[in-house]
Amino acid sequence: MAQLIQPDGTVTRVAPHGAAQFTLPELHALIEATTIEIVKTKGRTLFLVIDEEGRGKRRPYNRAATALYGRGMIVGPALLCHRSEIR
Repeated sequence: MAQLIQPDGTVTRVAPHGAAQFTLPELHALIEATTIEIVKTKGRTLFLVIDEEGRGKRRPYNRAATALYGRGMIVGPALLCHRSEIR
């Protein structure tokens, strides 16, 4: 099951609605973004779905997601999931 990581450190378990994989509209809604980017975590077994335009929007720093990413700064909400959960 995927985890939605908020900039304030709040983590919520989330699941796709009625399917095994998140749809693009679900991903947009979960991370509150119009353009998404999917990046590998530093362990390379999980993925983060993030707002591709987050920095330009001045979204808040996400310390927990940044630690998982390990290669740069993540801002705004981030969805941590397995590749199999993304359509």
